[in-house]
Amino acid sequence: MKIFNALTGEKEVFTPHRPGEVRMYVCGMTVSDDIHLGHARSAAAFDLFRRVFEFHGWRVLYVRNITDIDDKIIERGRKEGRDPAELAEYYRQRHEEDLERLRVPRANVEPKASEHIPEMIRFAEELVRAGLAVVRDGGVYFNPEKISCYGCLARRRNLTPERTEVPLWKPSRKDEPGWDSPWGRGRPGWHIECSTMARVFLGDVFDIHGGGEDLLHPHHDTEIAQSAGLTGKIPANFFLHNGLVYLPQESRKMSKSLGNVFTLREIFAQFDPAVVRHYLFSRHYREPMTFRLEDLERSRVAVDRLEGFLRRSAAAPRPARLVPEAGERVRDVLKSARVRFLEALEDDLDTVKALNVVEDVLAAGEEYLESGSAEPRELVRIEELIEEFDELLDLRPEGARTHSPEAVLIEEILKIRGELRRSESEEALSLARRLEEVLENAGIEFSDTAWGTRWKWRQYE
Repeated sequence: MKIFNALTGEKEVFTPHRPGEVRMYVCGMTVSDDIHLGHARSAAAFDLFRRVFEFHGWRVLYVRNITDIDDKIIERGRKEGRDPAELAEYYRQRHEEDLERLRVPRANVEPKASEHIPEMIRFAEELVRAGLAVVRDGGVYFNPEKISCYGCLARRRNLTPERTEVPLWKPSRKDEPGWDSPWGRGRPGWHIECSTMARVFLGDVFDIHGGGEDLLHPHHDTEIAQSAGLTGKIPANFFLHNGLVYLPQESRKMSKSLGNVFTLREIFAQFDPAVVRHYLFSRHYREPMTFRLEDLERSRVAVDRLEGFLRRSAAAPRPARLVPEAGERVRDVLKSARVRFLEALEDDLDTVKALNVVEDVLAAGEEYLESGSAEPRELVRIEELIEEFDELLDLRPEGARTHSPEAVLIEEILKIRGELRRSESEEALSLARRLEEVLENAGIEFSDTAWGTRWKWRQYE
């Protein structure tokens, strides 16, 4: 698998630092408001990376932080007369609900900044002892320019690194959240939060650090400098950034602070989450997107077409004979489709090419159905391949999971096999082996994975 690495400015072959395990940290959201489309794009992209890694059999330790200490949260709480901690928890729960509807599961670890203050204080103390940070007026300030690798991400983009001190710890007023520290009551700066939590859960060096393009500099550059100052090492081997979402005729990103956002809840009121996922995957994750309702409408048509085919296929009459020419065209497409689909995702998560493969399979299936000669096993194989693609892309509308009668029967047999295999009875295990033989003799291959038992027809492996 090749991934574009912002550290080098090139696509590189990705090999986990620890064999068989991918450790990934992604900068999460500040819980000061509802999720907007820009947040959704980042969450969906890095979740798809996780799915592809898991599909290849790698274990994934995915950490996505929650920024629940932030000046924006404090300011909003002050304006609304609400406790900042209560406000942050309210929006954290809404974020979780929205991401669940978008089919983005929770990360393995979702640390809150407020729960790791002691570790942040120790991080800052070590930088002070190393002479890389100074204490002044109850705060601690880090000079990233003392670290030679500071600005390495910015320079790759021909940007000039910011020349400014970075607050590691800043004093809190009496009416603001604060914690006791060697320098007085205060709260952490933004940059040190991610450096600390990444190190706590993933160690000094891990595989991937991700986030939006707007975090490349100064946030990720500063994280690199902080961690390198403490450990002498760049914390991640790969830095990944998703493109931002813009509004038409605006050069500014979609941002809560700019007040130019469409929240997921607003979009879900008009479009199924599957449509939103298709829309987000219709551009390469590194490219910028311009938000247009007509593009969402095109994604709605694509999702409806996919679901319509699966429904027609499941209900299609079963002819007495097969027209060879029609079957051959389907076989030609299916033989290469799975390889092309996986190659697209393995090439820096090229979802545009992956969706093109889905379209090719769908077009072949529609032509086959319209020929009036669709043979049951061929239809099941088309459905099975589309559903395999869907395990990664997740493009089926809410509540839609249609299956052909043949697929339902095979899945029921596999379910019974699983129940028998969990039994300690030799008789039950013998029956399970017999079911395996029946399936294998029928040309069905299956394997047990973390997602359950997956199966396919042998001819199209």
